[in-house]
Amino acid sequence: MLPGKSIIFTKDYLNIIIYYLLFYAGGAVINSFLAPFLKTNIGVTDAQIGILLATGPIASLFIQPFWGIKADRSRYKNTILIILLTGSLIAALLIPLYAQLTFPAHIMFFITAAGMLLLNSFQTSNIPMSDTIVIELCQERSWDFGRLRIAASVGYSVMGLTAGIVIGGLLIRMFPLYAFLSLLTIVAAFFLPRVPGRQREKIRMPYLELLKNKGLLKIIILSLVCSMTLSMHYSFYGIYFLQLGGTTAMLGLAVACSGIFELPFSMFSKRVIKKLGGTENTMLIALAVMSLRWLLASFARTPLQLLFINCLHGFSFVVLTICVALFISENVPPELKASSLAFNGMAVGIARILGNLGSGFLVSNLGVSTMFAAASVTNALLLIFFGIFRVKNYLQNHHKK
Repeated sequence: MLPGKSIIFTKDYLNIIIYYLLFYAGGAVINSFLAPFLKTNIGVTDAQIGILLATGPIASLFIQPFWGIKADRSRYKNTILIILLTGSLIAALLIPLYAQLTFPAHIMFFITAAGMLLLNSFQTSNIPMSDTIVIELCQERSWDFGRLRIAASVGYSVMGLTAGIVIGGLLIRMFPLYAFLSLLTIVAAFFLPRVPGRQREKIRMPYLELLKNKGLLKIIILSLVCSMTLSMHYSFYGIYFLQLGGTTAMLGLAVACSGIFELPFSMFSKRVIKKLGGTENTMLIALAVMSLRWLLASFARTPLQLLFINCLHGFSFVVLTICVALFISENVPPELKASSLAFNGMAVGIARILGNLGSGFLVSNLGVSTMFAAASVTNALLLIFFGIFRVKNYLQNHHKK
């Protein structure tokens, strides 16, 4: 587990806090309001939204390993991060321009898909690259990664609430707000402590070594399934919330709640993971919580119910992020850390493809409630599978004794 001691607010420590605040504030805007914008302003159908949101993960399958290898072999990983952030900003600012075009619907769909593909070619690598840099700094300086990530939850929750108010009924306002936050994030990235690429001057390690790490593969399988159902949620939560009569301000409040409830785990992640018996156990519990969350969402009939259910987000995404980061920090050689996170990102990309395409199909044919029910069953089935696997291993080991 990442070492940690009493927090000393050095200049570098504060620079990381500022970066995480701004980065996740921008994420709150684009993640929460992009799907409603595509539906309302560009006029795509529910099925098309699923396809559009899947174009990004498709791109990430090919681009994630590229950026991970580039980072490991670069002079400084920070340079790659700044390129990713800048590319994300430029690609995002092109999206509202598509709404001004007057081509036939099928042409508009392909133009928008190309734009989403471009956006996600940069954006999908932002989180793993940011976490790679911060994790290495935490190891070098004995900082607690979970506590640093509190800034991410604060930025996400505060901006979620603020964005809902600022955007109001005009979803187009999300883009200047996102651009402003992205520019500040890029500036903040320049002030992050530099982290060198570990393979630049060392013997290059074979990337197939990652596939031999059974513990890493189990963690990535859990991450894959959780990410698949989370992508289903992200694709249609905002749309469903507004369809049930919620306002953009209420949606912003729901986003804020999800960030606020991440704070306890971020603050005490080391203790919680140790108490629960390690990263794998913690992720299995998160899987169960998410299964309950999707089940409750399938029965929700008012935006207020959806808002309260979103509080369970506090043991969902943040758990995946921190557990994967901690496991890689403890079990993967320094020369392959960025590539390991990119490998996980590639698996998450596959999950998001399945989640977005599946959610688009389910919503179009059976409705949002059925989609959430299917997500709940998916998580429950994996939980049962891991449970059977663990019981089998326990009986085998007990029999040997």
